[in-house]
Amino acid sequence: MKLKELISINDQYTQSINIERDESSIDRINAYVPTAITKKALASFVDASADEKKQKAWSYIGPYGSGKSFFAVFLNALLSDPKTEATKVAHKKLLELDPKLANKFSTLLKDSDGFFRILVSGSVEPIEEKLFDAIADSAKNEIFSKADQEILNEKIESIRSSKEINSTNIFQLLELIQKILTKKSKIKGLLIVIDELGKFVQFAGRNKNQGDLFLLQQLAEKTAKASSCQLHLIAMLHQSLDVYARDLDEETKNEWKKIQGRFNEISFVESPEQSLKILSKAISQSLSSAQQAKLQKQFLEILKNLEAQKALPPGMSLKESEKIFFDCYPLHPTTAVLLPILSQKIGQNERTMFSFLGSQQEYGFIDSLNSLNFEDNILPHDLFDYFVTNQSSYIADHSSSQQWLEVSDALHHLGEVDPSLSNLIKTIGLISIVGKRGGLVSSSTILESIFDKKLLEKNIEILKNKRLIKYSEFSETFKVWEGSDIDVENELKQELAQLGSISAAEELNNLNPLMPIIAKKHSIENGLLRYFEMEYMDE
Repeated sequence: MKLKELISINDQYTQSINIERDESSIDRINAYVPTAITKKALASFVDASADEKKQKAWSYIGPYGSGKSFFAVFLNALLSDPKTEATKVAHKKLLELDPKLANKFSTLLKDSDGFFRILVSGSVEPIEEKLFDAIADSAKNEIFSKADQEILNEKIESIRSSKEINSTNIFQLLELIQKILTKKSKIKGLLIVIDELGKFVQFAGRNKNQGDLFLLQQLAEKTAKASSCQLHLIAMLHQSLDVYARDLDEETKNEWKKIQGRFNEISFVESPEQSLKILSKAISQSLSSAQQAKLQKQFLEILKNLEAQKALPPGMSLKESEKIFFDCYPLHPTTAVLLPILSQKIGQNERTMFSFLGSQQEYGFIDSLNSLNFEDNILPHDLFDYFVTNQSSYIADHSSSQQWLEVSDALHHLGEVDPSLSNLIKTIGLISIVGKRGGLVSSSTILESIFDKKLLEKNIEILKNKRLIKYSEFSETFKVWEGSDIDVENELKQELAQLGSISAAEELNNLNPLMPIIAKKHSIENGLLRYFEMEYMDE
C-alpha cells in the first residue's frame, strides 16, 4: 500500500501566517503547538499585566520562520472574549501546557470581554501611516456603539484631511479609543501587535525624513502609564534594532538603541527538541492497529540504539521519544532528528521544515509519499537529495557549504554505482554537516539502524578502499574523505609504530624537570635543608 493513502500533512503548518488575515482562524489555533518559549512569553505578559506601573512592551526577536507570527495569532485568540470559540480552544491548549499559567490568564480575563486588539503587519512604508490605518480600521469593531463610531470616524477624517499623519494625532486617536473603551468596563485592556517590524525599520533607515520610529519609544513608555484600559505593545523582528542600524550614522544608531531599550526582549528561537514535537503534530496518520503495532516494534529497536549512543534529544526519555518519533512516521527517527536542526542551521527554521513537508518537488515529503510503500521510511539520504536539489541557494550561502561540496565531490568520484553506496556517503556527510548538535554521529550503531547490516559492512569496505570515507578510531565514527591524498591519521599511526614505546613521564622529566619543594619551616628551625624531589609519573 502506498504511503500517500496512509499519511497526510496538516495544511495549517505548510501555509504562511498573516496575523491580520488569520487572527480569528480556529484552524490556526487548533494547529498551534505551545512550546517552552510560548510559556516564557505568556508568563512575562500576564505578570506585567498584573502590575499597573510595569512596562508592558515586548520585542520578540527571532530568525525567519521561527514561529513568531503563529504565536501572535495564538496570543490574540487567548486575549479575545473568553466566550468565543477561539479563546476557548487557546485556553485549553494553555491548560495542557501549564495549568498554573492558564489559571493566571483566566484570572486576568475574569468577568471581562478580553482585550481590544489592533494587529499590524509590517510593510515597507512609514510606520505611522500603517499604524494609523490599523487603528482606524479597528474603529469599525462591533464593540463600539453607533454613537461611538461616529465620534471616532469624525476624528479619523479630521486627521486624514490634515494630510499629515504623525505620532501626535496617532496618540490622540488612541487616547480617544481608550477613553471610549474605559466606559465599557468589560474591556480588560488595549493590545497592539506589530509583526514584521523590521520592514518599517528598513524603510526608516533608507528614508531618514520618513518613518518616525520614535513613535515606538513613545508607545512603549505609554504602556507603563496607569489606565483603566492599559496599553500593551508587542513588536516582532528578525533581529534587534541595533543590527538594522549598523550601517547608519552614529546619531541614528544611538537613537535606535534607546528605542530598543524600552522593550522587554524575548528571544524567539525554538530548540530542535521543541521543533521535533511540532513536526510530529504536522503529520497525520491513518494506520490500522496492526500497522501501528508493526511500526512501533521497529521504531522501538531503532530508538534503543539511539539511546545507547546518547542520540535522543536532550531531556527526552525513551518512552516520550517513542510517541514523538512514531508520530513523525514515515520519517526515519534519524531523519526526524536531522530535519529540524538542518532547517535551523541552513534555512529559515520551521518555515523550511514545513516547506519540506508540503513539498511536491523531487525528494520532497509529498513526492516521497507517492513513491514509498508502507514500512518504507524517508531516510537521511532523501533529505540530502531534497536540500541539494531544491534548497541549493541556502547551501551555497552558508558556512557549511564546503562540507556539502566535499560530499558532492565524493559522489562525483564514486560515479555510477549501486545506489546503496551513494546513499551511505550522503548519510555520513549529512550527519557530519549537522554536527554534534543533534547528538547523532555516523557510528556503526547509528548506521546499522538505517541500513542493512551485512550490506553496510560490505559498502563501508568498498568506500574505504576507494578512499571516499575514513574511520576515526578516536571518535569511533565514519567521515567523508576531505579530498586530501594524505591520510594524516594513518601516517601518524605509522610514525608512532616506528618510535616504539614512549614514556610520557620520562620525556617530560627530561624536557621540563620539576623544581623540588623545600620544607621551609623544618629547615629554618633545625638549620638543615630538607626538600622533596618532584617528577612526573605515568601512573
